Amino acid sequence: MTLPRIARVECDGFDFSVFATGDFISQVIIKDGTWEPRVRAAAQMLLRGFDAATVLDVGANIGLFSVPTASMIGATGGRLYAFEAQRVVFQQLCANIFANRLDCVWAFNQAVGAEPGEVEIPTFDYAKASNVGAFSLVEGLQELRGLDDCADRSRMETIELISLDNLEVEGRVRLVKIDVEGMEIDVVRGGHDFLRRHSFPPIIFEVWEDEAFADGRKALFEEITSLGYAITRLGRDSFIAQHPDYEAQIDVRIDGIKVHFARTK
Repeated sequence: MTLPRIARVECDGFDFSVFATGDFISQVIIKDGTWEPRVRAAAQMLLRGFDAATVLDVGANIGLFSVPTASMIGATGGRLYAFEAQRVVFQQLCANIFANRLDCVWAFNQAVGAEPGEVEIPTFDYAKASNVGAFSLVEGLQELRGLDDCADRSRMETIELISLDNLEVEGRVRLVKIDVEGMEIDVVRGGHDFLRRHSFPPIIFEVWEDEAFADGRKALFEEITSLGYAITRLGRDSFIAQHPDYEAQIDVRIDGIKVHFARTK
């Protein structure tokens, strides 16, 4: 299958290669030149003042979070680990990392879940897909996200599934971003020990607001708060979880982001 044409655009001051199609994310950044400014601002404030910070981007898509965040932390010896399950989207991610000359990013064509294993991903007609980033590994949710009609399940690709608890990274993890289209609870369940080892760093995550996913959203919030985190809304679908024992906190207002660092140790 031939991939659609690519457009090169600037987003938040960085260069990105995107599909020149009706793909939702591509169209937003082509039109607006920015992507999730609240999430980006919150991440920047949480990471400010930390040298050699390590950041995880779980569900990195084409790098709209990875690229600006890596640009910030790379100057002080930081590292960013990016995980993207879709092979073609992973290749876009790598192209965008390279285009922005970032040598502090380690990118992996892997899925992250509750325990190690393997998952199968269908081949997509990316020219027809209305939202490439909406692909979900959760059984039965493809129709909900509107991607079922462009997925070829006769051509499956197998990729590695890892858990955070079995992940070894360099440095102290200062931020975890999770956007995995319904699998957020699996990532958290497979990362309890990992989060403890790194003193409960803040988590920025996305969760669907669809009414059909109400039970899944409730279960995710309960899983996160069971670890002692408090959850605050950042945007329509985005939230931040902060643990009281972690040394950097930000205050969030719904009409903007007011930030301060509260050192607890």
